[in-house]
Amino acid sequence: MRTASFLIPLSLSVLALGAQVPAHAAQFIRPAIPKAQRGPNVVAPRIPSFAGEPTPLCYIQIGNRSMQSLDKLCGVGKKSNVIDLTVDLDRDGVPDQLLAEMKGFQAKMRTAKTPAEYDAYTQQLEARMPYSDNVRRLQAQQRELQQQMAAANGNYDSKLMNKYGEIQEQMMKDSSYRQVQEAMGKVYGKL
Repeated sequence: MRTASFLIPLSLSVLALGAQVPAHAAQFIRPAIPKAQRGPNVVAPRIPSFAGEPTPLCYIQIGNRSMQSLDKLCGVGKKSNVIDLTVDLDRDGVPDQLLAEMKGFQAKMRTAKTPAEYDAYTQQLEARMPYSDNVRRLQAQQRELQQQMAAANGNYDSKLMNKYGEIQEQMMKDSSYRQVQEAMGKVYGKL
């Protein structure tokens, strides 16, 4: 019975996040047990309130222990600046936010007067892409290699180019990178 009392608060925690539950996951969420049907060992889940604080949207509660807020960890209240690739209001197959960002990016690039401005605009756009932490780490390695090649004024070892290519191959294995690249291909077809 301990498992049942553990799963009920945890499933309520998922629902408290306001997340939509996929159909395949709905089988794991236990419905509330009416009081008349509860046995002596089944504890009805309760959601305690925080004294003087709003009830968190993201929290963990194990058994009858107090609720621990995870709002900061979950990013509740923070506005995300990451481009959402799922929004396609006009149903043309092109992510709306990415298309708008790319139009703005192209306008900025036309005004760039120095390589530093060009790099800054590119990095601003890259920072908003929905990449995984792994891709961001690999991109930082690529930027470091680019700086080394720029400092060598064309007299760099071919090992740098090979390393750059290896990093690019690693990024292509990441699903978040592939998803962004696919979306970018759709956007370029529309621009």
